[in-house]
Amino acid sequence: MKKLFKKSSLFFTLLLATVFLTTNVYAWYTPNKTSFALGGVYDDGLDTTADANNAHSAYSTMGLSYTKKLNNTNKTAVMGSHGNGTSYLNSGIVFMSGHGNSSLMSFMNNGTNKFYIQGNTNTTGSYIGIGNYINSSNALVVLGGCKTAEGNSNISKYVVDQGAKSSIGWTTTINNAGSHTNWLKRFNNKIKDKSTTVSAAKSSADGHIYLDNTVKNGKIYGFGNYNPWYFMNGGSYSKSSSDENYYNSIFNLNENEYLVTTKIDSKNIEKIIVDFITKELDKDFNIQDYKLEINGNDTIYYDYVLYINDVRTSFGYTVALIDNSIVKLYDNMDSKSAAEIKRAVKEIYPESKKIESISLKIDEKINSKYKNEKISKYMITPYYDVETNKIFVVGMYSVEFSDGTFGSASYSEEV
Repeated sequence: MKKLFKKSSLFFTLLLATVFLTTNVYAWYTPNKTSFALGGVYDDGLDTTADANNAHSAYSTMGLSYTKKLNNTNKTAVMGSHGNGTSYLNSGIVFMSGHGNSSLMSFMNNGTNKFYIQGNTNTTGSYIGIGNYINSSNALVVLGGCKTAEGNSNISKYVVDQGAKSSIGWTTTINNAGSHTNWLKRFNNKIKDKSTTVSAAKSSADGHIYLDNTVKNGKIYGFGNYNPWYFMNGGSYSKSSSDENYYNSIFNLNENEYLVTTKIDSKNIEKIIVDFITKELDKDFNIQDYKLEINGNDTIYYDYVLYINDVRTSFGYTVALIDNSIVKLYDNMDSKSAAEIKRAVKEIYPESKKIESISLKIDEKINSKYKNEKISKYMITPYYDVETNKIFVVGMYSVEFSDGTFGSASYSEEV
């Protein structure tokens, strides 16, 4: 698993310093302690400024030389530079949240002046070719948009091919912007500690239950088993340290995390999980109270979401299948029993006719608003908000816009 290297002689030491092309060590790079966060407000109502604000706030605690945030901006401003001359798009960390597809992301200034950042070197008209900026001094590029990692050739892969140490994009549409905002905030709050790896930060954010669990369909390219801070300080890649970081991220458990087994047949995963929960966490566990949702790419996530009389909750259990053999469980019951949550929901449960009426109204509203776009319904469900102790009907849809980018539409109304 871990390779140990020892200096046997001065000659061997000099040889290692001379040879750059080995299977384990890559060249040293110049430090780049800068960050850039980009968001905006779109003509369809999507507002990703909170995502950029949260990212900028997290990165600003890392002791960087320069940080920059742009919301509701334009192409010219995005092509600008930090005070040290480093282009914003060549920052150590580049964060973008908005509409996207496999080739590009779009941004707007309060619903006007749309421009695009695309995966090539073509900068003409309303397009910025990110390939003109990305190189080996980019430690992490976050492409927070729908389908930015779809297929074998995409903008997330492109930036790593251009030299960026790591990137993360999404292989599918994300059907609820609020879920994505929460995911991104959790991810960046791990990254800012300068030690949690990109893959571990992703796993930590994936370990929660969301209104829209498709946020777990992120995909990492490049050297994800490092924190970007390592490369921002000129660190070099080593396979042995990457492997060590990877396994540490799996086996170092937080309070609500459990290692169920390190060897499993995926066909038997449900039985293993039910047995574990019943024995270790909740002797009254009844799988019939939960609906299963499966998402993920390199790691597959099985979310057992607690439903009460068809009312969705934010409670349940998240199971990660890692390397098709390791099973890790995240307890998302928040120290509450299913019986306790059932009592709270049943006390305020509305008439089913009212839920049906609101569901129809939401469907009509979304179809009317996006009548000129391609939309597909992801989910309409009553949802229990534990913080307000109220039930809402929530509708979530994926949208394909006329420019070929993808986004989400969601609407909720209290019952």
